[in-house]
Amino acid sequence: MFPRRPYWDQVPNLRSRSSLLRNGSHIVKRFTSVTNQLLRLELGILLGSSTVDHWQALKVAVLLSPNLRSSLDHIHCWGQAKCLELTVMNYNQLLNDIPLSSLPQLYKDAVYATRQLGQRYIWIDSLCIIQEGDDCKDWQTEVSLMSEVYSNSFCNIAAASASDCNHSMFSSRDRTPIEQETVSLVVNDREISSWYVFTSDRGLHDGREFWEKEVTNSLVNTRAWVVQERLLSARSLYFGPSQVYWQCDEKDAMEIWPAGIPDFVWGRRRNIKPDLKLTQGDSVIRQISDCRWQYIIQTYSTCDMTNPRDKLPAISAIAKRVRSITNDQYVVGMWLSILEQELLWSVDYECLKPRPKDYRAPSWSWAAVDGTVHSFCRNLRSEAFFTIEDWDIDYLTEDDTQQVKGGWLRLRGRLMEMTLMENTLYRNFKAFTSWVNGLQISYVRLDTIHDAFDQENADGSLYCLPTMVNKSEYYLSDKDERAHKAPPRLSFLVLQIVDREKGVFSRLGICENDFYRDEIDDLLGYREGEEDFPCEKYEDGYHHIRII
Repeated sequence: MFPRRPYWDQVPNLRSRSSLLRNGSHIVKRFTSVTNQLLRLELGILLGSSTVDHWQALKVAVLLSPNLRSSLDHIHCWGQAKCLELTVMNYNQLLNDIPLSSLPQLYKDAVYATRQLGQRYIWIDSLCIIQEGDDCKDWQTEVSLMSEVYSNSFCNIAAASASDCNHSMFSSRDRTPIEQETVSLVVNDREISSWYVFTSDRGLHDGREFWEKEVTNSLVNTRAWVVQERLLSARSLYFGPSQVYWQCDEKDAMEIWPAGIPDFVWGRRRNIKPDLKLTQGDSVIRQISDCRWQYIIQTYSTCDMTNPRDKLPAISAIAKRVRSITNDQYVVGMWLSILEQELLWSVDYECLKPRPKDYRAPSWSWAAVDGTVHSFCRNLRSEAFFTIEDWDIDYLTEDDTQQVKGGWLRLRGRLMEMTLMENTLYRNFKAFTSWVNGLQISYVRLDTIHDAFDQENADGSLYCLPTMVNKSEYYLSDKDERAHKAPPRLSFLVLQIVDREKGVFSRLGICENDFYRDEIDDLLGYREGEEDFPCEKYEDGYHHIRII
């Protein structure tokens, strides 16, 4: 039993309220002007009707309007169905009118939900960004504004389970798990309090399972673009198969837990939203380095993306939010203040894919490849063996969180020759073992699929660069004669020569192994002929190389 609380005490009741349906309905494309100059383009939808009770009387059209600030965002899965889109060809037509019959079912439902929430504006990406005919100019402009669109929206309404725009946002459902009866506590003929009682114990026990299935793992949350909408929006409503779900900075709620989901329901972390709660102050950089950004990237990299070109744009809004708090420099999906550790990302071996044909980012950025990305979380006892001397990025536009045309890093470290051999001990996936200065490196994580490295080994084109050692705080179960603690883990960048004369390399992956300190000291010692390794220059025992 639970204390009786108003239904969705922080969300307007979704029951029909005809008084909300009074004004004409328009998709609004607005300009925000500052000092009488038009500086940027923004988009939205103005909804309403001149007839109270007739859905058919709703008017929908594209409209230019200045300084529109309140709107709803609608997030959905595009799927394979062809949805109505805003294009250069139909732009003037949609300025005048969009017949309701031309709207797919999902958009009609979104319009209806928006009116029921008492709002007059909604932002739908396919109708609010020109999708065809302008060489992506409008797309580039609007994507640069996504941080403001999501952050300033009244609410996100999400079709959690709709596979495409032709499916409804609303579902026929079994209400048994969420049905409640009200019971009252009466003392001396006076009602002391009222309580909700579940008529089924399924809702009580399956609260976490409902959330994970219908929100965390919902179809809509498999879209990469949706990650930043989830993080940046003040509040979100998910219309799931069995319930309506609520998420905001203060609470997560669902119909069986309308006042908020109790902590005991959660057995583990359930969403990524808290990871963007950064605060001002000296600890900001540490907050990012404490794996917050890395966890966001891991979540983002598991999601699906229709257009590979969107790898950086689809997370740019989050990057801008973080930068506004930290004042850190954003570098192709990573942060300059912690770039040394962020270079040590790896791709889940079960998700390896071929290297993309079209260029997206330098090879040292996780944005250059596909698959689930795991990042190196540096602890306070980590020690670095290389430094970043310089970097340069060639951006496609003036927005440095968007697409790039090229880029490089200049590193100073100790370059080492290596070989890569297939490890036949693993049968479920292709694994490799590396050898560096006579020592075996058993843990190799490549960025993309490779069949073999016979030619590269023969050519001597494979090198590695020791990067960082994580000193373990964990003790071995059996006392070792040298130490009781587990040995430190040393990480390397795996590199391949691109230009031997200029000392230019590309990244292939990372490798790691546990070594005792004397082994690390020996590994990092001078090797005869190392001054002849490909590099821009060799000085004081260190190679200066460039990675593209």
